Amino acid sequence: MDLIGVTNTRKIVLFCLILSCNIITSQTKGDNYYSLVKNGREYLKPVKYVLFNKEKDKKHISNDSDGLIFYVSKQQFRYSNLMHNIDTCSISVLEKIKISTVKQLFDDEYVEHKSKLKLEELKWFPPPLNHYNLKIFIIEKTTSNQIIKYEVDWIFSIE
Repeated sequence: MDLIGVTNTRKIVLFCLILSCNIITSQTKGDNYYSLVKNGREYLKPVKYVLFNKEKDKKHISNDSDGLIFYVSKQQFRYSNLMHNIDTCSISVLEKIKISTVKQLFDDEYVEHKSKLKLEELKWFPPPLNHYNLKIFIIEKTTSNQIIKYEVDWIFSIE
């Protein structure tokens, strides 16, 4: 085997290792908790809210017709009516919650990951590729005094 083949093999093995670590860390206690390692301590997911802007963001019915796909700031979020909750609220709810941008979601996800690494006394663990450590709601304004809160899964970047 030549040097390029060995390098490519190492890259594939490293990618598979990181991917398997992220799959192993999927939550076990419903949708509100996650853990860094299998059978490790479980942590409550921080709740984050993202505002859906009809003028610059997009919303589509998902391919399997059981929910919606939201495209917000080049990120994809999925609402499934089989797995997630939806809530209609008064616009006054916006005064009680903090709206985050997608950039803030990335920052919050990283800070959450780093803080839990310290609690678990781990020096290094790959950051989440599948965005498992935040509970996210998309807020859509429907009328002048009403909003809809969609619980969503943060799927991936579109870029």
